[in-house]
Amino acid sequence: ATIGLENLDYGFDCYATQAFNAPDGSAYAISWLGLPDTTYPTDQFGVQGALSMVKN
Repeated sequence: ATIGLENLDYGFDCYATQAFNAPDGSAYAISWLGLPDTTYPTDQFGVQGALSMVKN
């Protein structure tokens, strides 16, 4: 069987993705969102970056 590739994120500030398999065989991934030299609206609150939603 052939397995195709599919983009899960289209932004340039999604990196450091971690993928793992659950005991039931499901595959999951989560990524860090944000770049250190970029200004974000949350900077005013002393917060920069976030974790993505978990992808299944």
